[in-house]
Amino acid sequence: MGAASAKIDYIARMLVEPGTAGDELFNRLVASTARRLAAGQEAGTIRSGSATHVTALIVTVHELAQLVLRERVRSALGADPLSPKDIGRLTAPTLELLNHGLYVSDTTLAISREAITRQDSSTPTP
Repeated sequence: MGAASAKIDYIARMLVEPGTAGDELFNRLVASTARRLAAGQEAGTIRSGSATHVTALIVTVHELAQLVLRERVRSALGADPLSPKDIGRLTAPTLELLNHGLYVSDTTLAISREAITRQDSSTPTP
């Protein structure tokens, strides 16, 4: 294991295990992602969403998944997801998902929004 790999493993552990350092790092990563998304929205390369902070959180979690689940991904992929040689195997499928989405229609989104609205309206306000 090289020094870079040891650092990656350390950061992954820090993000998973409870502690102030991991909390701070995660919050900084979410804030950094929010800034990247805002810059992309301003440039017209990223769509605006309904909840910017939550979108930044989801994107950050997605980006960290390969780091935190590195051994699981390596086992399933048959290659190290973070190695320069193998990272390309994940690049096109990831970009396809981010660029084109997963669902063909907005039906699931519409149903979810309706259910959330119904729940919000039926929840008593304290």
